[in-house]
Amino acid sequence: MGFISILFGCSKTQRQVPNANLMPAPFDFVLLDSVNNSPLIVSQTQSIKLWYILNGQVNYIEDLRIKPSINSAQYSYYATTVFAPLNSSENVSKTFYCQIDNGKIDTIFLDVKRLAEPVNREYNVYNRVEFNGKIVSLDLNNQPAFWVLKR
Repeated sequence: MGFISILFGCSKTQRQVPNANLMPAPFDFVLLDSVNNSPLIVSQTQSIKLWYILNGQVNYIEDLRIKPSINSAQYSYYATTVFAPLNSSENVSKTFYCQIDNGKIDTIFLDVKRLAEPVNREYNVYNRVEFNGKIVSLDLNNQPAFWVLKR
């Protein structure tokens, strides 16, 4: 068992996608073991996969990266992607599957709405986030903002 901690962030530079809409804020997440709260992502070279299924075909999220944390004593690395929230906001897929080190496959549901105009410098709103069917609530007073029990 473990926890997933889901962070949302914005890059300081704004990039445009081909249709001239701004990219959504990245979907950043940390996986923690529920027994001892130790991080499950412990290396930038660790195996982690994120994908969705469309018309029976598996489509990997190609921009998924593991990055070092510079502000947290609680975890050293986190996973990040822009393509997952982008796919959700364009209604390509809202259900994603995550696997770390060839272990159990977890389900992440992202309901992301892209805004026409930025609100507080954000170009998307996370309407709903679920991890293994459990709704994850945003806590702006906590960093990371989401904590859910990993089955």
